[in-house]
Amino acid sequence: MMGKPVKSFPELPTHFVMERTHIVTDGKSWLRKVDNPFAINNDKLNIEMGCEVRILRVKSSQVIIRHNGRAINIGITEDGTRTVDNEEDLEAPFNAKLPLVDTSNYSEKRTINGVRLRCLPKTDIAITSKLALDMCIYEKDGEIFEANKSPIILYHRVKPPIESASFQYLVVTQSSSFKILYHIDPSVFDPDTYQ
Repeated sequence: MMGKPVKSFPELPTHFVMERTHIVTDGKSWLRKVDNPFAINNDKLNIEMGCEVRILRVKSSQVIIRHNGRAINIGITEDGTRTVDNEEDLEAPFNAKLPLVDTSNYSEKRTINGVRLRCLPKTDIAITSKLALDMCIYEKDGEIFEANKSPIILYHRVKPPIESASFQYLVVTQSSSFKILYHIDPSVFDPDTYQ
């Protein structure tokens, strides 16, 4: 159209992932650390710039700790800037009284990456309504759960609603490592661990 060659989509680096989440819980305290190792830069995704897409290596993290009645949010930017928001966990007393969320609707057994799961059947409303294409939790109830007693989703496929038929994608969340530990180092819940 403008006589400019379109630049090829870059080759994805080995182990490319936009977001990596680490979750540690002992049933009383919770840690969720989200790392963003790569980003896609599309600021040149226009005809004048040759529709260039760039894959950038970034190093930013967000850490959320709920421990000993505190809610701690730690942000670490690519340049190493660290911000900490440490306040009373106002939800902790409420969450402590909550029963475990009923997961009886997760009835289909499956193993993904060596982790035994229970998944929603294709007839579940979350699947038939297209809120998710697939959703799975750990096979045993009461073993791992969020602070509000809901199960931690270990496998998830979602097709975000997008108006344009020319720009559709699938978001996949899956466990690459899963361990049940009988002892958790308490420093994992110490904000000073994350610099």
